Amino acid sequence: MQFLIVDRCPLLGELLAWELQNYGVQARAVDTLAKAELEISRCRPDVLITEIFFQDGNCLGLTSYRHFFPIIVLSAHMMAFRDSAIRDNFHACLLKPTKAIDLITVAESLVQETQDSLLRDRELLLV
Repeated sequence: MQFLIVDRCPLLGELLAWELQNYGVQARAVDTLAKAELEISRCRPDVLITEIFFQDGNCLGLTSYRHFFPIIVLSAHMMAFRDSAIRDNFHACLLKPTKAIDLITVAESLVQETQDSLLRDRELLLV
């Protein structure tokens, strides 16, 4: 699996990428939404992991990709879980800090759900 991590703190993003790589996951970290958009166009990740707020905007700008791959929001604030814009536009919201193995488990489940949904949509188009 290939993860793209968008974290406004480059060191934290790289540390999470390193921890995920120790579990055999390909992971890359960027620190702005602009870099995330560029990286998405380059590598099309299986999962996007993002914080909410950045210097160049907020993660809601990434919702256009939610039909292509799961997007998981990481937040240090419990209020994010109550925000309807977060709940309605992203596949999951996890509290920081999170363990890499827990993140991988959630991501694997979401990737399977996304693939199943895409297959159902294609089957409906063929009918």
